[in-house]
Amino acid sequence: MTQNLVQNPYLDAYKAVCTPALSAISAVSPVIGDVLLTVNTWQTRDRCLEQYGFAVPSQEAIELLATLSPLVEMGAGLGYWASLVEALGADIVAYDKYVNKRGKVKLYSSTKYGKPFLPVHKGTTEVLELHADRTLFMCWPPYDSPMASDTLQAYLDHGGQTVVHVGEGPGGCTGDDRFFGLLEEHMEETQTLDIPRWPGIRDYLSVWRRL
Repeated sequence: MTQNLVQNPYLDAYKAVCTPALSAISAVSPVIGDVLLTVNTWQTRDRCLEQYGFAVPSQEAIELLATLSPLVEMGAGLGYWASLVEALGADIVAYDKYVNKRGKVKLYSSTKYGKPFLPVHKGTTEVLELHADRTLFMCWPPYDSPMASDTLQAYLDHGGQTVVHVGEGPGGCTGDDRFFGLLEEHMEETQTLDIPRWPGIRDYLSVWRRL
């Protein structure tokens, strides 16, 4: 059953450029469609990545996360996804490594800092000792970086049971090989959910439970 709809300007911006009409044109004429998609999407995508984050949240994805409350998000960035989960009344606490003394978070593509959508606390793996009873949420952990695997290892070491990952699968542009190896070794994928995708991106939401 659908809960109260949350205001989601990121999804609105995505829908404004990734329209069914453009998809239909691409199906009939890939060359023309690709040109139109390029013109209409890439500038918008770059702006949205800076303003909101990498993955586009859907209402269904936010509702699913809310059912797994309480949650702890690591590498939350500006906390856009977390803010939507909180808007549904769920309990989520957000952390990021790059938070300055004024509570602003470093923007992914520059040295500038932006105001988060909800309070984002400064912290890395050491905070998981306090939150291992929560569902661990990671949205687009950085590619080929130990951040995702170190986070998951610390969560498992402290007895964590449930992980939600939003990103691409093994060999994709999120996480590292060790991260996916830890998931396969210690956890079972119990649910997947498609989310809105920018052209050329293959991200999705997956839920993992400890074996």
